[in-house]
Amino acid sequence: MITNLRCIRCGSPLILREKRGQVGLYCASCRIGVVMLEGDLKRYVSDERMDWRGLLMTLFAAHAARLALLSPQQ
Repeated sequence: MITNLRCIRCGSPLILREKRGQVGLYCASCRIGVVMLEGDLKRYVSDERMDWRGLLMTLFAAHAARLALLSPQQ
């Protein structure tokens, strides 16, 4: 599913992917993504409801951090 979040590197929309107990945020242009596994997803469930906003913000922060680590030093 395409989100309203944008890749910090290229500005493309980030894609939310769900499969087999994991959720990820991925930039199709940069081909860089981050994944959260099922065990970590449990902290975003309360009263059997998923906190999608909190999960997306955590994934977005992880994506930005990964891009920062991959960027060449200036």
